[in-house]
Amino acid sequence: MSTEPPIDAGSGSGDAGPPGTPDVVSTRPARVEDELDAALGLSLRTVDRSDEPVGDEREVPSRIGRYLVLDCLGHGGMGVVLEAFDPDLDRRVALKLLRSERSLGSSRLRLLREAQAMARLSHPNVVQVHDVGVDDDRVFLAMELVRGGTLRSWLRERPRGWAEILSVFVAAGHGLQAAHEAGLIHRDFKPDNVLMGEDGRVRVADFGLVGADGDSEDEGSERGGPATTSYLLASLTATGGVLGTPLYMAPEQYTGRRVGPAADQFAFCVALHEALLGAHPFHASSAPALAVNVVEGRYVAPTTVATVPRWLLLALRRGLASEPADRYPSLDELLRILEREPGRRRRRWAWAGALGLGLGSIGGMAWLWGSSEAPCSGGPATVAQTWSEPRREAVVAAMVAQPGHETDAEVMTRALDGYAERWAEAHHQLCLAHRDEAMSDERFDAAMGCLERGRAALDGVVATVTMGGPEVVSAATTAAAGLPSPSRCGELGWLALDVPLPAEPERAAAVVVLRERLARVEAVHDAGALSLALEELDAIAREVSALDHLPLRAELALVSGRLAMERGEWVRARRELALARSLGVESGMDLVAAEAAARALFVAAMLAGPESVEPDDEAMARALVGRVGQPPALAALLANNLGVLRAMAGDRAQALASFQRALSLADEADDVDPVDRWGYVTNVAIRSADPQVRDELLARAERLVQTTLGPGHRGNLELALLRARFTVDPREARRRTAAACERTRQEQPVAWSSCQLCHWRLAELDERLEDQGAARTAAEQALRCLDGPIPEEERGVVQVLRDKTAGYAAVLRGDHAEALARLDAAARALQGETDPGAAREWADVALLRARSLRALGRGEEAIEPLRRAIAAWEQGLAQAEFVELAERRDAATRLLAEVEAQRRSSMPSASSQR
Repeated sequence: MSTEPPIDAGSGSGDAGPPGTPDVVSTRPARVEDELDAALGLSLRTVDRSDEPVGDEREVPSRIGRYLVLDCLGHGGMGVVLEAFDPDLDRRVALKLLRSERSLGSSRLRLLREAQAMARLSHPNVVQVHDVGVDDDRVFLAMELVRGGTLRSWLRERPRGWAEILSVFVAAGHGLQAAHEAGLIHRDFKPDNVLMGEDGRVRVADFGLVGADGDSEDEGSERGGPATTSYLLASLTATGGVLGTPLYMAPEQYTGRRVGPAADQFAFCVALHEALLGAHPFHASSAPALAVNVVEGRYVAPTTVATVPRWLLLALRRGLASEPADRYPSLDELLRILEREPGRRRRRWAWAGALGLGLGSIGGMAWLWGSSEAPCSGGPATVAQTWSEPRREAVVAAMVAQPGHETDAEVMTRALDGYAERWAEAHHQLCLAHRDEAMSDERFDAAMGCLERGRAALDGVVATVTMGGPEVVSAATTAAAGLPSPSRCGELGWLALDVPLPAEPERAAAVVVLRERLARVEAVHDAGALSLALEELDAIAREVSALDHLPLRAELALVSGRLAMERGEWVRARRELALARSLGVESGMDLVAAEAAARALFVAAMLAGPESVEPDDEAMARALVGRVGQPPALAALLANNLGVLRAMAGDRAQALASFQRALSLADEADDVDPVDRWGYVTNVAIRSADPQVRDELLARAERLVQTTLGPGHRGNLELALLRARFTVDPREARRRTAAACERTRQEQPVAWSSCQLCHWRLAELDERLEDQGAARTAAEQALRCLDGPIPEEERGVVQVLRDKTAGYAAVLRGDHAEALARLDAAARALQGETDPGAAREWADVALLRARSLRALGRGEEAIEPLRRAIAAWEQGLAQAEFVELAERRDAATRLLAEVEAQRRSSMPSASSQR
């Protein structure tokens, strides 16, 4: 066991990017209206209007009331807008002449009433209505004449920084709020209806659809037509359907429900989202699809994200809630949040919502739950988007569908529940630390990025497990237990070593997204969906290559190397880890370089033995881990891998010291993968000389696996076998081995390696206890373990085991000729193998051959092979206290002594030679 969870130093996007990054939003507002207009052949602008004047609007009178008409400024949804002169007050005004059908019946009375209310409203961010009247049965409004352009044209002039955009929208928001306080609702807020005056003042205009708070949207009934209640139909109604511009309308406007100030808040948030990100929050390719997305709250996260602070995006998300009651109690409350940025003290507001989602979270951003009375309370709601009751039910269903994993479903859900709780608690603590200015903005962004990668990994595990299948379900609890620890995201020293973001906003956003995808793909791989994970890893690699950000390339190489280790692809692992170390050092990513160097030691030993590890490699690994401050989890990994090198070199004392250090460091940390912790415990146990200490440590490892990975996890069987193999008393060893063998037969599919090993050991113990019949039965069962389908790449090894096991069964039957034939075949296949494991397999074959050779009167042929076998077992015992190796060594030593004595006795005496 040599690995631990990949180090996730955390990342996030700062409010204005890394130092030196200009505060500029790099994407212009998308022409969503134009895209949909072209696709559908219709306009998605204000529904209840005509873009061209009709009827008597084509002929504008020269005088309206006391006003002298000077020029036609344009045609709006409610009528025609004129420039006129007021001779009484000696000033120019904008005169809005309402369409004739809007000037009839109850509509006329309502418009007059609401226009009079607007005339009483005076606010610097609202176009002032001076007068209202009726001329020739048509209602007109005399308004302040504003020289300048619209907010939409201002946004398109050039790229704008998020703070600049925000300040303009906040000013417009104050104008809307003033209308709300006067009991009025705009109902058609959008960038086209906000004027940017040449005097620099922002004014909300075009209150042509204004309504009093409490008005119904049932405009059809006022005109004698039916009310529109279907949002699919409403979104396509050219006239007479609903009031508003579909791109900015709230769900209640689509569905014909009561419209209040919350509808203006929704439109305000849509427009600001579009201005900041260049994307509509509910983007769709058709008008009906847009309507569905809006009404059902299907937020569509942008594929490219500008450098916009996370707090701002999340503040908008609450204003985009489907239900009016879930939005802010008033627009004023939202504006108070927005106004405190960018202020003298950044982010000193109450952080009433979910602050967890990273800027690049393309899977969607969290709603800003709670209120200012519940600061930093958004963590549970945020993580619930990933781990919810429906997903829990799907996980349980997938696991119980696989035989033998019913109990593991409970362990799995308990693990994910615990992770979600720890994630939410870490989120809460980080938020409070930042609110209280105990954490800088940069560190907070990095911490939130770290948390989001953890949530991406959680999503990867859940999504993979719900796919089902034996391989996935078997790996499920391992993947859940190995999720990156949320507590790590609060370690300032760790965050200081985080992957730096590029200066360019779009590249920075791309790095954030790719890191979340990397975290997710690791979890998918650990959960057993290897082909899916590798396909996604290749796609990520292509994008990382195109992005050409050196720190991210280093992190990708480290992830690729770790996953190759998990698959036992040592050559690829060596290549990727060498690249990770090199790129990590070059880019200043010491944390990546340190982990890569520590892992590379183990990989080198697996490929070519401990002697292949250069002293400089070990020194480099120590130095890099020291440079990053000896974090316990990483230091434990290094100590464990150094122990592996010492053990493989036969230095058992130094190996034990290294393994003990690894376990001690792991016990200090709360972010060590339980699988790795189990490995550290086991490594100490099997190198301990005291049988009682060894057994207690192995029992601890069993408890760890039971509680964290579940009773159905394969680690339970591995530990049961290991504990049996290290039991000194043969009767207790046999009892434990028999129980483990029974479990191997229950596995589906049967793991041939565990099955063969277990029954082979059972045969040895039965023979030692002088039960020859039971020994023969166990050996024959060991041979049957190898009868099932075997992967192509393992067939050579399995054939050696078949010959070896068949030879043992023949020895126990007394058929020594058959035994030699099968054992000789195994010996030939193992000839020339240098791997220590192959050497011990050869030693087992040599002992069995010696038994048959002696029985056939050819004992002298076994002397040299027995000596080599004893040396191989001694080498194994130098690494660990394997009881069966000691038994085989002792049996070979006795047999060698007997054969040598027999040879001496058969030699002619000196006197007989004379």
